[in-house]
Amino acid sequence: MNIFEQRNIKRLVEVELDGLHNLKPSKYPTFVKNILFTILFNKEKFKHIITKNVEIPQIEFVLTTRCTLRCQDCVNYIPLINNHIEMNLDDFKTYVNNLLNATSKIHNLILIGGEPLLVKNLNEFLEFVATKRKIKNIYIVSNGTLVPSDKLISAMKKYRKKFTYWLSDYSGNEKLQPILKKEQIFNILNKHKIKYVFNESLQWNACSPPKDNKRSREDVIAYYKRCLHPCLSVISGKLTQCPRTSTYLTLGMLPSNILSLDLKKNIMKKDLYEFYNNDYYPSCNYCNFHEDFLLPKVIPAIQKR
Repeated sequence: MNIFEQRNIKRLVEVELDGLHNLKPSKYPTFVKNILFTILFNKEKFKHIITKNVEIPQIEFVLTTRCTLRCQDCVNYIPLINNHIEMNLDDFKTYVNNLLNATSKIHNLILIGGEPLLVKNLNEFLEFVATKRKIKNIYIVSNGTLVPSDKLISAMKKYRKKFTYWLSDYSGNEKLQPILKKEQIFNILNKHKIKYVFNESLQWNACSPPKDNKRSREDVIAYYKRCLHPCLSVISGKLTQCPRTSTYLTLGMLPSNILSLDLKKNIMKKDLYEFYNNDYYPSCNYCNFHEDFLLPKVIPAIQKR
């Protein structure tokens, strides 16, 4: 497989078989699942060859970098950001529309922060993407410290066929228990029959800060190929190859291979294909994901002092 096939087509099939982040794993025996994977992979590959269309398996929109918590081991380094950003609705509409011009489908669109519930008109963001035919599934990821507003509840209920509320489980940290509102949120979601995700076995790895690892170009390529992170990220109108890169951009670190989603120059199918097929991203020099993965597990959401 080339990079595009590994990062895009393979991920499309994985999502189709087991859901986003394995949320709905198929119950087929392994040998049957392997056969299905091969069939679906070849189908998607052939479809791309014929149409040149690029479907997006998953993409995050960072609506705000403000958060109600300051997690010491935040995997996306949000607590390191001092000059916070917040995406306004008009810009969001521009970025989404431009992206939809370049793709035939977005399978999973994720609204994230920081803490996205700090965005007062979050319901309008949800309502806009929920009406888009090319967008299949929508998620809001929240840390459980805020209760959805009545307007947001109404929007989630209206578009519940394609919407899922993703509630992070930080209950393993006893110090956070007084501010977590999961039971209240569960009651609301269940009352209105809104789908939600809650991973009760959430575990955290220690997360070392980004640094210049002085990797050679060849080492950066090798590091990226070990990762092939499946989730694109959008921050301040820039499409990046992963959520960490979005933070690197916000922190003013070395620029990465990014695509602008403003409408001064519409991105095209070929731009999106080349973005997926790129084997070199300078920001990978700053990432320590593989090393951090080997570190001991830590208590979820330890707060920075």
